[in-house]
Amino acid sequence: MVRKTSVLVIGVLMLLASTAVAQGRMGRGWGMRGPGFCVNGPVDLDIANKAVFEGIVTSVDIERGRGYPTFTLNENITIVASPFWQFMQSGFEIAKGQQLRVAAFPCLSKANTYVAAEVTDIRSNQTIKLRTDNGVPVGMRGRRAWR
Repeated sequence: MVRKTSVLVIGVLMLLASTAVAQGRMGRGWGMRGPGFCVNGPVDLDIANKAVFEGIVTSVDIERGRGYPTFTLNENITIVASPFWQFMQSGFEIAKGQQLRVAAFPCLSKANTYVAAEVTDIRSNQTIKLRTDNGVPVGMRGRRAWR
């Protein structure tokens, strides 16, 4: 009886462990992968060449739990708009058809992909600042931002 119970307990533990391993790496920040991300984290940001774009939003993928929030300008420029909580706190919303001005850092590992530093709605003149000039998310300090 003890042997059957031990085998059953070991079997259940192995099943639970295999389920946890199958989930893959979970994390925050650069560990999460969503569409439009820079694959190698902060080393992929070219902070020396911040660009400014103006155009119409042609697609939006900004939703809690979907990885990095992204939107597309003029059908060919992917903008990573993180951190997500900045949008939640500010009430700034991005919608298809909206005209925006975006200051962003190029992502070195993905063509036509940029990480937004500042987003401005041209009609309302509302602006949200997401990153400092060093590429660090606003409200975070030093290396903690990249963990």
